[in-house]
Amino acid sequence: MTQRIVAASGVLAAVIFVLVAFRASSKVGSWALPAGKGVPATVSNSGNQTATIVIGKGDNARTIGAKLQKTGVVRSASWFRMLAELEGIQNDLAAGSYMFQLDSDTQAVLDRVKVGILEPSVLATIPEGLRIEQVAELLEKKGVLQTQPLLDAMKTGTFDGDLLKDKPPGTTLEGYVFPDTYYFPTKTTPDAVLKEMLNALNDRFDADLRAGIQARGLSDYQALTLASIVEREAQVAIERPIIASVFLNRLKQGIPLQADPTVQYAVAAIPASVTANGWWKRDLTLDDLKTDSPYNSYLNKGLPPGPICNPGRDAIAAVAHPAQTSYLYFVAKGDGSHAFATTLDEHNANIQKYQKR
Repeated sequence: MTQRIVAASGVLAAVIFVLVAFRASSKVGSWALPAGKGVPATVSNSGNQTATIVIGKGDNARTIGAKLQKTGVVRSASWFRMLAELEGIQNDLAAGSYMFQLDSDTQAVLDRVKVGILEPSVLATIPEGLRIEQVAELLEKKGVLQTQPLLDAMKTGTFDGDLLKDKPPGTTLEGYVFPDTYYFPTKTTPDAVLKEMLNALNDRFDADLRAGIQARGLSDYQALTLASIVEREAQVAIERPIIASVFLNRLKQGIPLQADPTVQYAVAAIPASVTANGWWKRDLTLDDLKTDSPYNSYLNKGLPPGPICNPGRDAIAAVAHPAQTSYLYFVAKGDGSHAFATTLDEHNANIQKYQKR
């Protein structure tokens, strides 16, 4: 009995391993069924064949998988069913008329069917802390839109919303392009993409954040501006509220923020610097710290004119609910974390300790 149990456990483990491995890369091989009888395929603008699949109410993963395999959308109905069962959604898939490319990634097909995305779409994840230029470049690489039309819309487009009411006229959407994972239709427009991102920010900007921001005496625009600096400074998640407290303390005392990311943003206004160093110059020089720009928080007191990147919710929450500290300084330890100090003497000691290391 013991041997049989061990053997059965080994088989189960092997099956689970295969399923997990398959889920990580659910497209098996490279193949496609030709258009023809039983395969209602058309040719899209990209030259890829597509098929329309009608999923009825009550269809489960088994019947849906069979339709997908028959039309050449996925290679294996069984894999589709098993992936759905792994997520426990085999009987909870959205009805509708879907258009898929033939020979699609099985997990991507399942992801669309479970939430009801009918048209072909592109999955794109926007990381925290990118400038709008970087977001536009990323979405072009993903095949969503060309960089320049999207960037133009970010810089000059007109959009409505409560969060935009205090955005100064003529400013860009820097700070408002919310970092998240999106499904964008393969045929979309810059305005549609940006409205999706603005709606995502608005959804996350809940009453708790608004109350905290008001308690700090900040407008929404100021909060996004400070959150963008926190986003670029903080490498360790738990330090975000502490770093936010440092900047808020310095603002209260009229001390310049002296935040390196604001200088990086200022330096990137020089095309030659972007060509040589990218959007975020890693090693700033003393000359960089003297860059004449309203974004240079070494030369100017208070907040810069606007956000320097697009912060995530955690960075915004750090500004809304900062740690309660008396810190005025911090220095990088070299491992992503920082040493914090209240006095200049403590700060200088930390510099000696960690910068030499």
